[in-house]
Amino acid sequence: MGAPGTKAGMEPRRVCAAADVKEGSYKLVHFEHTPVAIFRQNGKLFAIDNRCPHMGFPLCKGEIHEGIVVCPWHHWKFDLATGGCFSAGEYDVTSYQVKEEHGEVLLGGPQAGGGDRVFQRHEGALREGLKSGDPFQIAKAVAQFLRAGGEERRLVRFAAERALELNGGGPGGVWGGLTSLANAAFLAHYLEGEARILALVQAMVEVSGVIEGAAPRRPVRALEPLESNDVARLKKLLNYFSDKQTAIGAERCMATLAALEVPPAEIAHAAFEAIAQHLYPGAGHPHDFLFRAFDLLDQVGWDLAPTVLGRLGDRLASGGWAEDSDPWTPYVERLFETRKRLADGTLAFGKNGAHAIDANALGRKLAEAQRQEVLDLLDAALAQGASAAELSRALNVGWMLRLARFSLVNETDWEQVFHGVIAADSIDQAIRRFGASPALVACVYDSAVRLYLTQSLNIPRVRLPQKGDKLTLAKDDADAIVQEVAACLEIRQPDRAAALVAHYLWAGHPEKKLISGMLAAMFRENGDFHTFQTIRACVNQYQALAGDPDRHLALVGIVRMFAAQRMQREVLMSTQFALKLSRGEYLAGADA
Repeated sequence: MGAPGTKAGMEPRRVCAAADVKEGSYKLVHFEHTPVAIFRQNGKLFAIDNRCPHMGFPLCKGEIHEGIVVCPWHHWKFDLATGGCFSAGEYDVTSYQVKEEHGEVLLGGPQAGGGDRVFQRHEGALREGLKSGDPFQIAKAVAQFLRAGGEERRLVRFAAERALELNGGGPGGVWGGLTSLANAAFLAHYLEGEARILALVQAMVEVSGVIEGAAPRRPVRALEPLESNDVARLKKLLNYFSDKQTAIGAERCMATLAALEVPPAEIAHAAFEAIAQHLYPGAGHPHDFLFRAFDLLDQVGWDLAPTVLGRLGDRLASGGWAEDSDPWTPYVERLFETRKRLADGTLAFGKNGAHAIDANALGRKLAEAQRQEVLDLLDAALAQGASAAELSRALNVGWMLRLARFSLVNETDWEQVFHGVIAADSIDQAIRRFGASPALVACVYDSAVRLYLTQSLNIPRVRLPQKGDKLTLAKDDADAIVQEVAACLEIRQPDRAAALVAHYLWAGHPEKKLISGMLAAMFRENGDFHTFQTIRACVNQYQALAGDPDRHLALVGIVRMFAAQRMQREVLMSTQFALKLSRGEYLAGADA
């Protein structure tokens, strides 16, 4: 990704005549897309990156004292010999191999000690940015790390490890940051160039919001010795500690299951069983954090499984059960009875892919059902031989309809619908990846009740785009429509954006081009972990609902949601400034 940086082992090459570098002065050259200042002091040549890492001012304009150049803007100080910084944060600049031969100045790659140490330096800058919550510093570290040839995977893992070391704050705790990392790493595959970097920076900023000022946390530990553990007993203890809201107990059970290398599907089913012993805990957050933990491990490496899965303990044992909420009172007894029937097999679900029902028709009914009818519909579908996957597909059709039809008179209630969309997708992804279980089917039932309880969000009902609608377009081609969708997000036209997205898909234009264009526009806005979660859920469901006549609603819903929001662009501006620096440009308007 991105252009590679200069390599330490590259062959030196001529950049100027030796006479061009006067004693006590400098010569500015461009080397491997980077402005490099060559200084001559006491007869010796030095070469460093000309951009101050603070705000990008040209260092060649600064005064030099005792081999130290002082940036004239904010007076940061740098060693000419090594590039070392003597100011706050110790943000070094790159120093280059330089020599004089036959009247010529030859410039090579970074000084010995570069390579991995270069990445470590940028990681150090990222660590400080995450701790301070400074979007510009985060963006600079990400852009420079990638510019130097660093891998996205290493960057995502580095941020995840920093978050796991601390007690995260905010409504999602540490998982607010970890889920953002997992989602950004996944969604980045739809993006290229600066849009891709911006997505990663947005996720890193979300991580910083979780860990800024957070206290260190004790390491997650498995129960030792491992050979003394019994997997069946650990699963029972996980249920027990989750029920008793004993986070450390649930944490150690999850960490031990992972350390024992129990298959991921088996751990996932055990955790979903712990979730499903109560009704829809935490407004659906545990469902999503659980699946996204496995997703994150795919991105950063399964050697972190004990730590990552262990940190789910406080989510599994967090309480917030729906049976304690008044709106759920009419459904509590029946939902717990459903759990018993699923467990003893009297309420059975068919094999995945059985095609026993019309999932789209069921999803539309679920979106319109009244009171207990939502549960009657699911019971009837199972009686017809429906599989867990079919029930989940129908559930997600219902949630996509709810999102696409969201009435803007309810604009303060967006979280009610996107919480439901996120949880329903996570249940669906778990069924697809790990297979069906009574606990996961119980989660489908819970989500269907939550779908009913959000019916007011579609009042008054928004008209959905129809294939027969006449749509005035300046130019009816893929690129033009994608550009106009982005413009609708910019000027807040949700219904126009929805109509354009539907028209584009019905016209058969390339899907990835639309998704990439939408994501690039969405990531221009400051987001939070719910932002990442909702985008990811809708992209997931667009892919999962292949062949469904309402598939387009997954993208219609998310584009309406974004076009209706009033957001800020601090992260975008910080990233654009950081990218200017990485391209060898200056922020101060200097022409050096």
